[in-house]
Amino acid sequence: MNTFFEKELNGVLKIAGITMEDITFGTEDETTEEIFECPLCYDDVPMEESTKLGCSHRFCNNCWQQYVELTITEGQSRNMKCMGFKCNESVDELVIVKLIKNKKLRAKYERNIVESYIEDNKNVKWCSSTPPCGSWYVNTHRY
Repeated sequence: MNTFFEKELNGVLKIAGITMEDITFGTEDETTEEIFECPLCYDDVPMEESTKLGCSHRFCNNCWQQYVELTITEGQSRNMKCMGFKCNESVDELVIVKLIKNKKLRAKYERNIVESYIEDNKNVKWCSSTPPCGSWYVNTHRY
């Protein structure tokens, strides 16, 4: 320790055989990429290429995307659940939309969400025109 104070930093580095240029200091611009191992596919991906739900289950976005797109294709858009074993956490709609890359599949998902809203809501009804127009309305009649 006395050598440091007597010789200062450059003197100590000279004794050690290194220069200031040999030393790298962390900077604010430096990005240390945190790696995440997906528990489904075991791929190592950067943390920002994974998604974690409120239940704390995290999977890579590739696995999430495959799961979301398969679930929608199978017609199970409503109340999609986490992929975690026996987890009942619902997948947030914003997460689902972020993961869908196929525009047709995204349109199908959005259509399924609207349809489920109409079917689940007593105050909203499908238009009964013939042929069906696909519109809906708020039922103001009280029975």
